[in-house]
Amino acid sequence: MRRTRTAQFSAVTAAIALVVALAGCTPHPASSPHPTATGPNAATTACAIGTWKLNLSDFSQQNIAWLADLGLPISTFVTTGDATLTITSTHLSLNNRTTTSAVVDGHSFIESVNSTGGSDWSWSEDEPGILVLAGWSWGESPAPLEQGAPPQHTFFDPKPGSKLEVVCDGPILSLHGPDASITGNFDRS
Repeated sequence: MRRTRTAQFSAVTAAIALVVALAGCTPHPASSPHPTATGPNAATTACAIGTWKLNLSDFSQQNIAWLADLGLPISTFVTTGDATLTITSTHLSLNNRTTTSAVVDGHSFIESVNSTGGSDWSWSEDEPGILVLAGWSWGESPAPLEQGAPPQHTFFDPKPGSKLEVVCDGPILSLHGPDASITGNFDRS
């Protein structure tokens, strides 16, 4: 049983590292209008362009449910701080300055994230509502995570060719990667 927890904590640490790596970025200069701004994704493009704040309460609730489903004995998972997403017609950036406090099997963990990253993007030519990242670069990389800390799941994998389902409804933007267990829900800033 102890070995199972150790394996789970190692998996948790790896997952936290991925989430931490996904955090933050610096704004990219505005560029020419998106080539598909008049196509089938025109309304989504117009809605998505702007600055968004990750709903940290929702993010925390989704993560604690995901960890509980994995069978981890988690009793607390709270993320505070700020995670800002900026979308222009051709670039997406994420600036993450958050701290997550968690209690797993009676052990307390605190993980702070201070990272930035971004990518140019375009709409998928054959999948409506799917944004494709051209590449992801870290301007400021995340720090290593505390050994045994619970993971934070994320809503996408920041690498070239990564895809995100985009739903934008006025003040709310939702991003969800194809293999993600949670959805990144953002409020317009």
